[in-house]
Amino acid sequence: MDKIYLIYFSATGNTKKILHQIAKGIGINNVVAIDFTLPFNRDYTNTYIADKNALVIFGAPVYMGRVQSTAAEYLKQFRGKNQPAVCIATYGNRAYEDALIELTDIIKEDGFLPIAGAAFIGEHSFSDRKVQIAVGRPDKNDFDIAFKFGESIAQKLDSHDLTEVHVQGNKPYLKPKKIPKMTPVKKQNCINCGTCKANCPVGAIDNNAVGDKNKCIVCMSCIKNCPYDAREMRNLILGIARKSLLKNPKKNPSLFI
Repeated sequence: MDKIYLIYFSATGNTKKILHQIAKGIGINNVVAIDFTLPFNRDYTNTYIADKNALVIFGAPVYMGRVQSTAAEYLKQFRGKNQPAVCIATYGNRAYEDALIELTDIIKEDGFLPIAGAAFIGEHSFSDRKVQIAVGRPDKNDFDIAFKFGESIAQKLDSHDLTEVHVQGNKPYLKPKKIPKMTPVKKQNCINCGTCKANCPVGAIDNNAVGDKNKCIVCMSCIKNCPYDAREMRNLILGIARKSLLKNPKKNPSLFI
């Protein structure tokens, strides 16, 4: 292998960080990143990865135990011809359930051969300053594991072992759960700088920094990227969910190779 493609959806940056760290561990310097998080960067209809000597690493966040729906939709537009691939799911310390096996199935249908997979923990999108859920994740330990995982992938490739990986998950997948319709709102100190709109993966924010709850995927990218701390989520159901998520013990990455 002489090239790595990183193909990912990463609303708050956790998936992106993990994929790049795995690539460092693999040790191939020629890395092409395809970040389709934002709408302007999704012109990939039936994109064919033609490089025969390339490894492709796919990454997506977990929503309610499944691959986030926007990410799943666009991942299905890539095409390969039996190139080896790695699947990475990132979740907020609750559970990844069937997301990793779903991601593996998606890339197999796209024509790629999954040889490794992993689920890494990132700070939960519901986390905020008052209720911190997996705050600081991925941390140094996570990055060390990601790097060593990359080294293990390199060793597998060097031995010409392209055995298909088997990851944890169930079939049929669990039925997708609907997140209640809600969206962050702006505070009084909002100056309509446009940062929230520019960072929204689904175009759910207008020119006045007002969110559309029918489009919002509750990724909280607008809150985490706001330079003025001028957005917040006000929702009773979310408050209950946050308290429940705090009860989960700290989890470690799950690796399959």
